[in-house]
Amino acid sequence: MNGYKPAVLSSQAPKPIPDKANSTTLLPPSDTWLGKNTAPIIALATVLLTFWMFWYFIHIANTPNKEVRNLYLAQQKYDAAVLNLQNVNKNEPEKVLTANNDVSHSFDVVTSAKADLEESKEQRGMVKDFILYILGVLSSILTSVFNYYFGSSKSSANKDDTLHEIAKRS
Repeated sequence: MNGYKPAVLSSQAPKPIPDKANSTTLLPPSDTWLGKNTAPIIALATVLLTFWMFWYFIHIANTPNKEVRNLYLAQQKYDAAVLNLQNVNKNEPEKVLTANNDVSHSFDVVTSAKADLEESKEQRGMVKDFILYILGVLSSILTSVFNYYFGSSKSSANKDDTLHEIAKRS
């Protein structure tokens, strides 16, 4: 043929041999223990993370927070200052003025504690929304994982393995 070589089409070009040393794959090789068990490990981590987040969400919703305690303590100090003002001798103007200042200061502290509590409730609401969103995503991932391991994908994988073994025997 006079040294003529037909042109190689791109679809007929030889495929490069993968270099295991310079591989950019994020998953470990499938012939190692970790390679064979990566999916179940990720599934277990997802399940544990989902349950932990459910626990955390319930714990946040039921735990009294710092702002409630601060409001309670401020209210106690205010009540004590009012009681002190009532018991002060009205003939001593310096003690009356001091008691009035204590009541005024205590009232300001109570007002500040109430504002902190309202701000905390708003932030907790935002955190709850975020956690519920994440829990929804994790629950859908969990459903997908269970469907794979116990649903049609698992039986399809088993069928493929069986067909592969039959092909090897032939």
